[in-house]
Amino acid sequence: MKEERLRVLKMLEEGKISVEEAAKLLEALEAPQEEPSAEGKAKWLRVRVAGADEQVNVNLPLSLAKLALRFIPKEAKVKMEERGVDLEQILGELSQVKIGKLVEVRDGEDLIEVWID
Repeated sequence: MKEERLRVLKMLEEGKISVEEAAKLLEALEAPQEEPSAEGKAKWLRVRVAGADEQVNVNLPLSLAKLALRFIPKEAKVKMEERGVDLEQILGELSQVKIGKLVEVRDGEDLIEVWID
């Protein structure tokens, strides 16, 4: 968690985010983290990419993901919208779906998993 706080402060220092945005991000990082349950609303988006040479794990609170939408460049949002991708709608629906694995893709030794809890 200390690393994430430092990243937020670095983004503030570099002028990439405002003081208000930094405060919201820091509050989201300090919020008590609840244990996942089999029922209830989803709180985390988790992505795992594993291959022969590398492994990447991303654990993102859905509340922070919603806040991060504001940092996506407008050009990227326009391109996604042209392809029918509405990230706000997706994140809203993710918080309502049943907790569990959403996607698993295997290709040889490579594995991609996406789930919410």
